[in-house]
Amino acid sequence: MIRGEIKIELKREKTFVKSRWLCNFYYKVGLIAMVIYSMNVGGVLWLHYILWV
Repeated sequence: MIRGEIKIELKREKTFVKSRWLCNFYYKVGLIAMVIYSMNVGGVLWLHYILWV
């Protein structure tokens, strides 16, 4: 019983560390994607503004 619980704890800790790493990874990727996206949108709006005004 106790050995099984220890195994479960270790497994949980591993998945927790993995999910935390994934969270950090996705957070960084999301930030970079947001910056690129906002730059693209800003560029498009800027072009639009120049072309129409």
